[in-house]
Amino acid sequence: MSPVLNHGDLIFLEKISNKEIKPGMIIVYDKYIPEEKKIMTIIHRVIGVEGENLKTKGDANSWTDPWQVSISEVKGVYLFRIPYLGYLSFIKEKLQGEK
Repeated sequence: MSPVLNHGDLIFLEKISNKEIKPGMIIVYDKYIPEEKKIMTIIHRVIGVEGENLKTKGDANSWTDPWQVSISEVKGVYLFRIPYLGYLSFIKEKLQGEK
């Protein structure tokens, strides 16, 4: 999502219970990626709304996501970020792993 969001940023979300999702908003959702055999948390921008489904794209990507995201899958809508503060969780995990 660079240049808006960068690796290591701590982001804050708003629940979407009463918020209408519109193109241009940044959302967070989980998606199972079969190639990697795992669920990944994805932060992408909404580029289209088709009923209850969203088309998304990462800002740094030249392609749109090949899947649609159901509004019910959205964990939250991006509010703001604190640069670099997210690195603290990486440091904590690293230190705990060394014990």
